[in-house]
Amino acid sequence: MVKKTVGNRIMLLGDAAGMAKPTTGGGIGPGFKQIKGILQPLSKAITDDELSEKNLIKITSKHFQSMKKDQDKARMLRNLLVSDVEDKELDKHFEIINEIGDIEKPVPLGLALLKKVPAFRKLALKAGTRLLFR
Repeated sequence: MVKKTVGNRIMLLGDAAGMAKPTTGGGIGPGFKQIKGILQPLSKAITDDELSEKNLIKITSKHFQSMKKDQDKARMLRNLLVSDVEDKELDKHFEIINEIGDIEKPVPLGLALLKKVPAFRKLALKAGTRLLFR
């Protein structure tokens, strides 16, 4: 958890900001990604003494929303592959996952599975439906 106080403003990063990694729940990796994405404009705001709430929201919103979209997609795929299945199906999924890709990178893994595993296409249809109609 990172909690940074700027004047009387508080900025939360990583797991404190709800940006846990979809596959493990850890917030350190997303926290570093958040910091990297806002470091330059935040440093400029500090130097220029432009730390109004409105400016801090402007600095963080676009980057954080982009990250949240990616995390939501990854979490949805993780749920389809791991959380929303019976044990027998889960064992089968892990065999495929371990053979083809990295569960820590679920979106590229999903794309690889689409290309290489015809049975995965049924899950992809579920994922697409959830993404469109959630």
